[in-house]
Amino acid sequence: RTLQKDAGIVYALDMTNHMGGTHWYHSHFIHESMEQTKGGAFGMIVVDDGSEPVGTNDPNVLEFLEKTERILILDDTQSKNNWDANGKQEPETETYSFVANQWYRMRVLMVSVDSHSSGGLLEFGDGCTVHTVAHDGIFRRSVPKEQPQS
Repeated sequence: RTLQKDAGIVYALDMTNHMGGTHWYHSHFIHESMEQTKGGAFGMIVVDDGSEPVGTNDPNVLEFLEKTERILILDDTQSKNNWDANGKQEPETETYSFVANQWYRMRVLMVSVDSHSSGGLLEFGDGCTVHTVAHDGIFRRSVPKEQPQS
């Protein structure tokens, strides 16, 4: 399919027997994947958690799963050293408001074709504690993740 700039397609698929989580798709076409990704051939795949067990009884994780989620797709495929957030470019910005001491679920996808920026860092304001609950669609067994003792 061919899409006009800033257009999108939403697909609803039955992912029976697939663990819920946040995943992504991108081009694997040989010798063209970078150009196709720069052209927008990437996106987020959200598999609903449904009522299936997630492999933990941690009350923080279970409470978190009940929260309304927020989607954040950060795009630096044009290598501008300036990430677009949910398709918005500066000076227009994507802003979320958070209430203190409340858990929020954010699904984040960071996409870049520059191998030097693959370790991008997402920062939150002072006083905000952030914990990774899952990575590449795999839930951690407890949240917050325990840090090794030194």
